[in-house]
Amino acid sequence: MASRWDTSGIDWANLDLYKERQSWVIDELYLAFKERDALMVQARAGNTSSVVTSWDFNHSTRDYNKINTMLSRMQEWLHIGSFTRGQRHQAGWHDHTVDSIGDAISTSGNVAYRGIPYFTMAALGSFETLCGVSLAPLRDFTEPINYRIDADLLTMIYKILINLKEVLPYNGTRFIGTPNTTSFAVMISNNTRWSGTGGDWASTKADYDSASSTNPVGAIFEFLALSASDSGIRHENNYFDFTNLKNSSNIVVLPSATGLYGYKYLQGNDVYYSGYTSDIFALDSLVGERIQGYSEAHPYPFTDPLSQIESINSRTVLILKVDIDTMIQYYTP
Repeated sequence: MASRWDTSGIDWANLDLYKERQSWVIDELYLAFKERDALMVQARAGNTSSVVTSWDFNHSTRDYNKINTMLSRMQEWLHIGSFTRGQRHQAGWHDHTVDSIGDAISTSGNVAYRGIPYFTMAALGSFETLCGVSLAPLRDFTEPINYRIDADLLTMIYKILINLKEVLPYNGTRFIGTPNTTSFAVMISNNTRWSGTGGDWASTKADYDSASSTNPVGAIFEFLALSASDSGIRHENNYFDFTNLKNSSNIVVLPSATGLYGYKYLQGNDVYYSGYTSDIFALDSLVGERIQGYSEAHPYPFTDPLSQIESINSRTVLILKVDIDTMIQYYTP
């Protein structure tokens, strides 16, 4: 499908040619903005029903108000600094230019996603570098509007929109840096469980190795618990059942038609893991319309933890790629 950027008739590399038709350019930018905003709202709604609203509208809104709306929301999307309680638009776009697989993950409380990279409008930051234009007009923007609408400003908005490609769908009311299996609003998470118990380590391990999976009720985030004193092992694989993912035209799309992938964190100790590290799961873990974050039944050669309680915990964050034509009509390769 041809992108609407290409079929609009606008030469996006030379917006200074449209001084007499500036409203036309602003209309197109506003439509693309509303589309991305609708997808962000859908991903962070906090419920499993679609909240995508009509986005191809508001042509009658004044140019001044359209620009104001876009820049105000973009400041939230590309927020710099600590996160605001109850603010659902900050830290919203994954920095796909950074390869953080296997990296140590921050455990400080006010780091979104425990260190998964996200775009900001920081000067000389990765997003400004990717856009290839200065984001100073966005950083300096205040209300009431304090700029002149010109080709440079419109080019900056265009560059921002075409480079926002992957939504981080965290929907928490507090950005406390805790990714979790319920963070993706249009997916429902659940678990399968393998567990073993016994009066000593040998019988516990044997019980675990022979166990069949069960389906616990609700979302339990603990991946593995070892305790010599309690003689128990519990291993849970989390998965995400597709429910109601809709594109910018409010049409249901299946996970297999999108670029869904995600990060999984494993936190342990020197025996099993060292600190927090990240890994990735992708569409090769898709079974039917189910995304599996973990698919191992008995993944570790557990050894006797002696008299100490040992634990491995996991957290999972899905990422939604919107720069594909099944999700977004303004898709730009």
